[in-house]
Amino acid sequence: MRHRSDASFEAREGYVPVPGAQLYFREVGNGRPIVVLHGGPDFNHNYLLPELDRLSSTYRLIYYDQRGRGKSSAGVAAEDVSVDSELEGLDRLERPAEVRAAITGFVA
Repeated sequence: MRHRSDASFEAREGYVPVPGAQLYFREVGNGRPIVVLHGGPDFNHNYLLPELDRLSSTYRLIYYDQRGRGKSSAGVAAEDVSVDSELEGLDRLERPAEVRAAITGFVA
């Protein structure tokens, strides 16, 4: 597999609205989409960069900061984060106009 240099990556960023929060996402690459889930509970997607971006020559990577973490933390209280809210966030990432395609794979 051939990898692009880090300088050639063109990331797209934005927010997806969910009840009580705005979920930050970062998308890079082309090809089959993969949603990249960060660890937690207190992490965000930054520790995965730039290493996973190397896959963007083959896949469209969709990173996001889960509700209450990183750039998705504004106005979110710890008690508002649950398994249901996390699943709702993933569901919203499947169909936002900014992401443009259905999610078909996950990296956890």
